[in-house]
Amino acid sequence: MPFAEILERTSTDWLRQRDDPLQDEPLMHLVLNDMYHSLSTHQNALHGLVLAHDELSEDITTRLREAFDDLFRQLRLMAELEAERRQWFSPVGLDLTLRVLMGMVLGTTAYDWILLPNEPPTPDRLVDEMSKITLGPRTSPTPLTAVAHAPSRNARSQQWPGPSQHRRSTTAQR
Repeated sequence: MPFAEILERTSTDWLRQRDDPLQDEPLMHLVLNDMYHSLSTHQNALHGLVLAHDELSEDITTRLREAFDDLFRQLRLMAELEAERRQWFSPVGLDLTLRVLMGMVLGTTAYDWILLPNEPPTPDRLVDEMSKITLGPRTSPTPLTAVAHAPSRNARSQQWPGPSQHRRSTTAQR
């Protein structure tokens, strides 16, 4: 089962770095790499799960939801410990964040045929990009604050908050 494998791989890698912590970017890359490779290895099982959704009994659906809840509880525990140690963020809302993160990885594995370009990036490049998105502006090649405050020739872009303003407002809401 791909999801049990994710937890096993991620737990093993996370525990291995506890005494000698990785920097933020390599740690996030490691976690996302574990998710990505486990899910892409079991891509057919994911497709089958999606196709069978309407045919599953209530009991099986309940057991699947419970298994996912257990997975996210374990991932949340690891993330909370890292967040506290690294002073990353408040753990409020972390469960949903982890589920969205999993959705991003699921999308690039289950729907790669439609989401990725005709010449898809290497798995390592894809994981790098997902890591940058997950960690936010500090890993972006051009700081998002510079982009958000750059003069704009497009009046429409001035109506909507830039990525850095959105990040600040969502951080304040947590």
